[in-house]
Amino acid sequence: MKRKAEGYKLKAYLHVTQGQFEEAKERFRKAVEVYPSFSNSFDAASFFYNLNCFDEAKEYLKRCLDMDSLPSERANALNNLGNILWKSNEYPEAEAAYADA
Repeated sequence: MKRKAEGYKLKAYLHVTQGQFEEAKERFRKAVEVYPSFSNSFDAASFFYNLNCFDEAKEYLKRCLDMDSLPSERANALNNLGNILWKSNEYPEAEAAYADA
């Protein structure tokens, strides 16, 4: 399954380079669906964040926080979650995420 997910992510990045963002969205979702690793979830979150799809990015980051990860990975996920919350005017929640990072 890991290899299949990697294929979906590669296709997603290819779609991004071609400006095919709807197709890229589906490929990132599929990658996480078939192999819900920290890396796949974090990459999906970053992609959706860059498209200003903050709700979906937030969901993928929350998945990251529910997984076993290195302290540095967890800190990155919390920092990115804080950025999303800040941009969404959820300041107390953002500050808490930053503090936990």
